[in-house]
Amino acid sequence: MRAAALLKPSDYRRAFTAVRPSITLIQWRMLEAHFHALDQTCTAEDLGLAAGYPRNLAYRITNAAYSALGRRLRAELQIPARRKLLIDVFAQGLPRDAAHPHYRFVLRPPAVRALAALGWFPDDDWRPGTPAPASGAEGHWVLRLVKHRSRERSLRRAKIVAALSASAEHRLTCEVPGCQFDFAATYGLLGREFAEVHHLRPLADLDGPIETTLADLAVVCANCHRMLHVSGNCLTLEELGRHRQTL
Repeated sequence: MRAAALLKPSDYRRAFTAVRPSITLIQWRMLEAHFHALDQTCTAEDLGLAAGYPRNLAYRITNAAYSALGRRLRAELQIPARRKLLIDVFAQGLPRDAAHPHYRFVLRPPAVRALAALGWFPDDDWRPGTPAPASGAEGHWVLRLVKHRSRERSLRRAKIVAALSASAEHRLTCEVPGCQFDFAATYGLLGREFAEVHHLRPLADLDGPIETTLADLAVVCANCHRMLHVSGNCLTLEELGRHRQTL
């Protein structure tokens, strides 16, 4: 058995991926709101309201829904359950004070890093079946401090140049088996020499910096690039190709 304080982002990624099929829409909305909250800190009422419940039910709904999620994550992570602190496995409680009369919960940093790597809650996220508001205020400036893995942009260009040089027809085609999408063939001059470059070894899984070579990169189309990462566990090009062949 382990303690939550010793968990790494890779542990949380594995656990979140394992419980993903059982995460309810209520839990999903709460987790999304928690992830996007300032400093990843919310009250139970905040989370219940984000899930669409009235203020008089928000706390009770959050307690039940988040506790159930915490119980499943604890089982995956092999962490013993605490009767009243099931969510402590992924969110720490903050004490009340004069400025904060209600208990607040902050997502553990390794859990935040895992959710960011999984890509479940991008800013433009929308999922079928999720009610959306008819309107919303947009365009205001938001200052964010984001920590992410650095990427050497010159390597992307070098990969594109190498792929063009290796092609007898000077074309850039998606390397996922069965795809072969060519931006230039579809969009003409606008798509000339355009493609996305995929890291065959996800940078989010690394414990530290590594030396990346062109052999560690692949030329892919935007659709395949998104699908390579959609499961949270980065697929290989061959695995995604097999999915295409089953259609």
